[in-house]
Amino acid sequence: PADKQAKYNTMKNVTKESTGSGLNRYVVGPYNDYSAAQAAKAEIAKTYGLDDAFIVAFYNNSYIPIQEALELLK
Repeated sequence: PADKQAKYNTMKNVTKESTGSGLNRYVVGPYNDYSAAQAAKAEIAKTYGLDDAFIVAFYNNSYIPIQEALELLK
């Protein structure tokens, strides 16, 4: 939707990705610390009203489960 697109355009460190199903995914980051990612997510929800944001993790340029990422950070 245009209203959400306008919000994404004002954010810093945003990368737009296209999914295999033709949808757009916007990724903000990177963060090397889970608590920093949580704080950023909360700030995005508060500042931009994007309550449907969530945290994702990457390893070797592939998505991995959050639990796996937390284990790798130990």
